[in-house]
Amino acid sequence: MNLKVNLGIDTKGDKVEVDLGKENLRSILLVGSTGSGKSVFHFNLYKQLIENNSPEDLKLALFDFLHCDFLEFKSPHLLFPPVKNLDEAIERFDELGKESVRQANGKAQSRQTILIHIEECHFMDDDVVSKRFIKAYKEIVKHRDKNNMIMIYSSSRPNNDVFPPMMRSNADIIAVFNLSSALDSNFILGDKSATKLTLPGQRILVFKSKRIMCKPFSDKDVRKNENFFV
Repeated sequence: MNLKVNLGIDTKGDKVEVDLGKENLRSILLVGSTGSGKSVFHFNLYKQLIENNSPEDLKLALFDFLHCDFLEFKSPHLLFPPVKNLDEAIERFDELGKESVRQANGKAQSRQTILIHIEECHFMDDDVVSKRFIKAYKEIVKHRDKNNMIMIYSSSRPNNDVFPPMMRSNADIIAVFNLSSALDSNFILGDKSATKLTLPGQRILVFKSKRIMCKPFSDKDVRKNENFFV
C-alpha cells in the first residue's frame, strides 16, 4: 500500500509531500469558490493513488451530487459506481459506517483502504439525512485508528452548517482555495487570507499546525488530471 502523495509545489518550488497512511492523515477538507481549483486538486490526488495502488488495495467511494466531476468515471478501483442521488448516498454512507466497525473489530472481509469523497457536502445538511450522515460519520471517526478509511469533503460553501464543529476539528488537512466571502475565510482560516487567493489553483494547505502557500496548477497539469477521469 502506497499512500504517499504530492499535494503541490510551495512558493519556494519545493514539493509538499505527505504519506496519508504512515502519518495517519484520515480527513481532508477542500474548500473554495466554484472554479477555484478544488476539482483539479482532487483529480491530481486520486490519480496518484490509483496509479500507485492496485484495486485490491485501494477502493474509491465517490459521492458527486452535482453530476460533474465523476459522472462518466469507470474504474476497477471504484467500490461502487459514483453516487449522484441523495437517497442512495445516505444508504451507501450507512454501510461505510458499518464497514468501519467491521474493520475495527477485525471482521471485515478485506483490509483494503477505502477513500470516501463527498463532493459539495452541503447537500447532506437536510435534517433527516444529516442525522444519519453524522451517525455514520461518528462511527468512522471513532474507529479511525483501527479502520482503513480516508474521508475527503469538498464544498464551495464552508460555514458552520456545512462543516459542523466536530468535522472541522477532525480535519487533518485543509486545502483552502479562493473564497469570495470574508466570513467563510474567517470560519476556515481565522482570517481573510482566502479572499486574497486570486489565481485558479492557488491554495493554502493547513496541517500539522503549519500553513503552506502553494502555486497554481499549470495548464498541462489541469488537462492531464481532468482527462484521467473522463
